[in-house]
Amino acid sequence: MTPLVSIITPTYGREAFLTHARRWVESQTHPRIEWLVLDDSPQPSTVLASPSDPRIRYWHVAERLTIGEKRNRLVTAAAGEYIAHFDDDDYYAPNYLETMLGHMSRSGAHFVNLCSWYLFDLRRDFFGYWALRQTTGLHYLCYGDGLRLGVFTPENNAALASNYLGYGFSYVYRREIWEAQPFGHLDRGEDAVFVDMARRRFRLSHIEDRSGLALHILHPGSSSSCFPQHHLPTFLLPVLFPEAGRFLEAQQSPLGQIRG
Repeated sequence: MTPLVSIITPTYGREAFLTHARRWVESQTHPRIEWLVLDDSPQPSTVLASPSDPRIRYWHVAERLTIGEKRNRLVTAAAGEYIAHFDDDDYYAPNYLETMLGHMSRSGAHFVNLCSWYLFDLRRDFFGYWALRQTTGLHYLCYGDGLRLGVFTPENNAALASNYLGYGFSYVYRREIWEAQPFGHLDRGEDAVFVDMARRRFRLSHIEDRSGLALHILHPGSSSSCFPQHHLPTFLLPVLFPEAGRFLEAQQSPLGQIRG
């Protein structure tokens, strides 16, 4: 029987993205999904407050919660054997879940993530590719306060050794991993703690995305820093990501509206 996948999305202040996030979810080719969204924004989402799709389950809570606590509440409410993280501000291709689950089935893994992926920094109009297991050499440093070049060496890159395991926007895993250890009540790094436990007890596998499975998007409200090795020409963006390309074009002018 085709497994049910529970897609979980913690969100706060991302109304400008949720319409698009819904489209990425509803376009998935994997036939059995549910989408669970937990929102602790000041006001409920007008996009999801009354969803017409029965696969969408949306909750708004008045109290501010950590990302880790929101993930735990969402998994607790999930019905699926598999859990998939969809961040509210990233793009996922229609074959994303089908590809990730197929890889898990072939490898016998309990967990899979992308260890190489594409990103677009809206703040700098920068399209890049990051192979996270390559931890030395020239990298672009995408920080909130600017974009610059840096060189990683064995002397200064110790923090990058297990970086390919982090960035939870691309996690897909069996529920039993979470049952063994839920997420810590953290706003940053909850994914790193979770996956560090997982690799000690479960089989993990990783995919290098070369076909455009996902696009990690950096914007003024982003909390992550990225260090891609490759600066790609922007004209390739709509080639690899036609749907995301149109979305990004729409976001170029109202950047001030995107907060989170």
